Order: sequence, then structure tokens, then C-alpha cells
Amino acid sequence: MNYVDRHQMMSEFRKALFSRVVPNVKKIGLWGPKVRDAFVDMGVLQFEDLDPDESFARDEQIAEEFERLVASGRHQQATGTFSSDAEQVAETIAVGLQDS
Repeated sequence: MNYVDRHQMMSEFRKALFSRVVPNVKKIGLWGPKVRDAFVDMGVLQFEDLDPDESFARDEQIAEEFERLVASGRHQQATGTFSSDAEQVAETIAVGLQDS
């Protein structure tokens, strides 16, 4: 079992990353048999039909809400106190995926 499969944070990051990469590769015309096969091999083909514009709009909403929380000083109440940057990144990704 590889590192990504063993660690939830990396697995969630991989999901968030490829849910943006795969549909954008298709949208800009780089989709072909070799690229498709590579995405099949990586196990990320399920993101093929996502709308990149909808994902971008959702990402913007999440970022704006997070910025409002940070500006108001309520971000620690909303996300908890973190002992590391990795915990903060994991929580931020989790919040974003909940809104997906």
C-alpha cells in the first residue's frame, strides 16, 4: 500500500487535486487515449465529467468564507486550534470537500 492510500490527508489532497486537473485537461483539449488511459491507471477517471467552472466557483466561495472567518478572528473557533500546518491543511481540505 502506498503513502497516499495510507494517509487520509494525502488521499483527500489527491482527490481535491485530480477533481480539478482531470476536467480541465479535458476542457483545454489535451484529452486523448494516452491521457485517458493514464487517468484510468491512476484511478481518477471518475472526475472526467465534472464541470471545472462549477468547481472554480465553489472554490471561490470557500475561499471567501474562510477569508471572512480569518478577518473576523473566528477562524480558530470554526476550524479549531492546530498543532501543525498539516492539520490546518487537512481541516481546510475537509471543509472544502464537505461543500462539494
